[in-house]
Amino acid sequence: MEIRHGGLGDVPAVLAMFDRAVAWLVGQGRVGQWGQEPFSGQAARVETVSGWAAGGGMRIAMLDGRPAGCMALGAACLLYTS
Repeated sequence: MEIRHGGLGDVPAVLAMFDRAVAWLVGQGRVGQWGQEPFSGQAARVETVSGWAAGGGMRIAMLDGRPAGCMALGAACLLYTS
């Protein structure tokens, strides 16, 4: 596994990871954390992820040449519920 700096080009992959996580949570009946709508369809979520990428705090975990995870570094605590 390799950890690298993320950028605006990583936004679609990160949104796709969140979309898969939301779908899994919905399938488990656990909608309290991120709701039921995919992140990619919510302008505020897209703006947040884009801000991580543009602000220099995004890190991408790569496994076998593919994005496997994302971490956002910054001074402020992120909101975990909608």
